[in-house]
Amino acid sequence: MSSDYTNRNNAYLNFWKKHLDNVRLIGSKEKPLVLWRNKYILPIKIYNFKVSFVHSLDEREAIFALSLSKMNRDVEKILSWLENANTREVYGLYSEHRKLFYQGYIVQIGDQNKNKTPYWIEENYNTFTLDVATDIQNLFKDENLILK
Repeated sequence: MSSDYTNRNNAYLNFWKKHLDNVRLIGSKEKPLVLWRNKYILPIKIYNFKVSFVHSLDEREAIFALSLSKMNRDVEKILSWLENANTREVYGLYSEHRKLFYQGYIVQIGDQNKNKTPYWIEENYNTFTLDVATDIQNLFKDENLILK
């Protein structure tokens, strides 16, 4: 099953790379999200090999849906949809002190106090909504995290 997701996601990513600059997939392999320009998540949902184009990620009803294999036939329709789609703006958090991006935090098993230890990466692979990013900034005030 894993190779099915890998093959599907590679085809899906290749389509977007042909038509948009600076695009990658993030999230789970089962339901990847399309991140564009490291700033916007496109309102698209993929299930098996069916791609649903929605107005925003919060909506369930598709404006239109295509099979992955037919997306190349409808590039104009897809790009036209993208002009009016409600993309979700996302942020990375950068530690000027560490010269690294915040990735998440670790909680030790059995830690009754839920002490959170942040961990860091060199590139901005994690993305947060503004609300979540602000909460993280408040949680780790000593790091002086910068929104990117």
